[in-house]
Amino acid sequence: MRSDAGSACVCLDLGTAMSKASVWLGALVNDVAPLPIGLAAQADHPLLTPSAMYVDDGRIFFGPAALKRAAAGVDERRNPIVSFKMILSAREIEPSLALKLSRSVDPTSTLCHRDGIVLYLAYLDQLIRAAVEAEPGMPASIADAPRRLTSPNWQSFDEAGRIIALLVDEAAALSRELGTTLRAPEGAALTRVRTALDGARAAPLRGAFGGVVFESASAASAYANFARASEPLVLVIDMGAGTTDIAAFERETAVAPAKLAEIAAANQCCPLAGDELDNILIDLFVRSGGKRGLAAEDRLWRAVKLSARSLKHDLFQRGESSFRDRSKQRIRVTRSALEKDPSFRAFCKALTQTVAVSLAPLHARAKERGAATITVLLAGGGANLPFLSKVVRDAAARTKVKLKLKIERFGANWSLPHRRHPFEGVFPQLAIAMGGALAPVAQIAAREPAASNA
Repeated sequence: MRSDAGSACVCLDLGTAMSKASVWLGALVNDVAPLPIGLAAQADHPLLTPSAMYVDDGRIFFGPAALKRAAAGVDERRNPIVSFKMILSAREIEPSLALKLSRSVDPTSTLCHRDGIVLYLAYLDQLIRAAVEAEPGMPASIADAPRRLTSPNWQSFDEAGRIIALLVDEAAALSRELGTTLRAPEGAALTRVRTALDGARAAPLRGAFGGVVFESASAASAYANFARASEPLVLVIDMGAGTTDIAAFERETAVAPAKLAEIAAANQCCPLAGDELDNILIDLFVRSGGKRGLAAEDRLWRAVKLSARSLKHDLFQRGESSFRDRSKQRIRVTRSALEKDPSFRAFCKALTQTVAVSLAPLHARAKERGAATITVLLAGGGANLPFLSKVVRDAAARTKVKLKLKIERFGANWSLPHRRHPFEGVFPQLAIAMGGALAPVAQIAAREPAASNA
């Protein structure tokens, strides 16, 4: 494997449910490899790791270990820390970062959101180092390549970019101080963690940050670099856990080689996504479980939530899923029951309207160009959910799209690099990290002097 480590970069997609990482090796134009951070974390899939953290008994746990501890703590009304990305997307980032974590998450009430994000980024840094070490032929120096982060298009981007740059630099210093302790199954002692957090904030490791890449640019980059033949007009629907991000592109044939230009009027970011769908499914399971006391119902809700990802997969792939509660009672839910659920129907209706709003300017542009086809690419964890294709078709009908509509998942008929990795079924989730390693970084204003951040 060839690489110019000095030109390499690592791109992180800090997903609300799953985190992913890829590396541009710096040798060839599209030589991007996913990093097996899931393998390093001992997660279910070698290329994905749960975005989770859990505080328990004076120690802090990450990834799969955090979810395992959370499952054991259901009776204590405790929650794992998830949705890091949503904190970074807050309208006012600084005040949000300063807020203390809730006691259901951190019973010691000593950690704030800023601490949680820096800790999780440091944990990912350790996973990246372990993944690089395990990859055959990958230079060890790649582990020190600058870290890029993908993000939605923030309204206050300059402020967000400066803050995230500092958080990444602090996480690099924290990772250097705590080392492999961060990914130990037995967790890290909170007393040591708090001391290390203070040290990292006082002396961040400058140069660790490689920039922010907008997710829309990452999606376009993945499509332009890996699709065997790019279409003239494309709508990308990236359904993650926290948000569904929509962006449209047209191919500029006058430029050699042809590149994708964004159709800004189609851009949207909405909360109708995997988490909302999970909550609808969890409520359906709780109702199907029969009448219970409030405490028992709350316990069941928390327990089902920790298994929501696998339950959702079974429901849409096999038509039904089941969950055994603590009394070993089997609670069964069918896809038919979900499709009849008023909350699910309202979710699909609202998502259809959202997609229609983005389709309208793309459709108008298609008519201007005399195009015969609109291609819709499904990305993110939601790309594997069959109902999303129906939502797109219903949105096209609402928008009165008369052109041919091609709906496909990210990665279908694409030429993917490093095929020895298990891309099957997960490339729609990996695409943003891989495209982000190749896309141009967004420009941010210069950071404040180091002294003012101490």
